[in-house]
Amino acid sequence: MDQQHSEHPSAPREEIPGAPVPDLLEQSPGLDLPELPWRVAQTASALAQLSHHVLAIGPRAARLLARLRGTLAEEGVAALLVGPAHSRTREHLGSLGLEVLDHDPSDVGATLPFPPERFDLVIVLDAPYDPREVHRVLAPEGMLLAQQRGPGDLAELGSEGSLDTLAEHLRRVTEAGLETEHSDTFHGEGRVTTREGLRALREGEGLALPPAGDPGALPLRITLSRYLVQARRPSRPAPARTDFAEMLDDPLEVPRV
Repeated sequence: MDQQHSEHPSAPREEIPGAPVPDLLEQSPGLDLPELPWRVAQTASALAQLSHHVLAIGPRAARLLARLRGTLAEEGVAALLVGPAHSRTREHLGSLGLEVLDHDPSDVGATLPFPPERFDLVIVLDAPYDPREVHRVLAPEGMLLAQQRGPGDLAELGSEGSLDTLAEHLRRVTEAGLETEHSDTFHGEGRVTTREGLRALREGEGLALPPAGDPGALPLRITLSRYLVQARRPSRPAPARTDFAEMLDDPLEVPRV
């Protein structure tokens, strides 16, 4: 689904009842970002209210978790890469009393530091993750809500975006044992007009910051390529059993001696 660039000064923040904390990017002047066709924050809010344990993977999902904290039933945990790029997000979540754990899915044999079937909802926003690990930590009937960067996303900032297309991502999700319930794509353009906006965008996306005093050519048009996947871990199959009640209706045959 393609959508043209919005002329609004910034994409409007999705209002979430009980979650007054805005995303760090949405507070930054000089960012003209198009509105995506799906309402990921509202969808996550609705799913979180039905979930006892919620896991957020990546800095943007972690910031969304902070906005959802007033609606969480029991537990909210964030998993982030180690490094200075996400220090601001870590400090932000720590000040709200939310737990943040280290996780790098690119490490060989990396696993999420949780037992199987721990979470009812896993949220991933524009961050790498392993669908097999998500399947492992999701409880039966648990949901995955994943927004990912497509090929060419933010290419003007030196980013290649994800190597996965939506079709490839859906294949990996299905092979992991999850059942896709909804998917969508978006391609459009945004605009950065200030140093503050450029820095906020780079920090929010976990990209390297430019050298001090070198903001690059402004204003700058940027390419946005995103896709959304919503999938569920199937419930456990009912164990096979013999219905002895039916056997009681049949006359017993007594062998003759």
